[in-house]
Amino acid sequence: MASISDEQRELILSSHRNGLGRNAIAKIAGVSPGSVSSIVKASGGSFGERVQAMEQATKTRKVELAEKRSALELDLLNDARRLRSLLWKPMTYIDHGGKEFTEVTWEQPTPSPSDQLKLMQAAGLALDKSLRITEASSDQGVEQAKSMLAGLAESLASAWTQIQQTEEPQ
Repeated sequence: MASISDEQRELILSSHRNGLGRNAIAKIAGVSPGSVSSIVKASGGSFGERVQAMEQATKTRKVELAEKRSALELDLLNDARRLRSLLWKPMTYIDHGGKEFTEVTWEQPTPSPSDQLKLMQAAGLALDKSLRITEASSDQGVEQAKSMLAGLAESLASAWTQIQQTEEPQ
């Protein structure tokens, strides 16, 4: 095993102080990641703070994204409600004319049946998209629970195997 020079040691420690990760430092200094960890640890430092900062940043980002999804979900629900309310309101129509460019305007007590259909389709689409956001948000909890249960089952199976191996046959 090659020894680590004082220059490499100083490069490792200064890179750590500048916030570089263990693997990046190892690559720059030309040593193994384990050597980097040992040198940083011997100097009283660690990479734990970086990991904690990254975990906190990830949690913060997840919260921000959840807030944005919630706001979008509410906007889509409001869009669906506004579109549906147009079904029963007077509608002004404008015909910009043909070759003569004569504009004709008229009002109907409600939109035409084809326009009502389009309004319902648009309202339904907005509602469907808001529901997809809800499903996606709730599925994350389900997936986390499944992952936790799978890990628990694996641990229990491992513990059971160890117990069986340590018991003496009778």
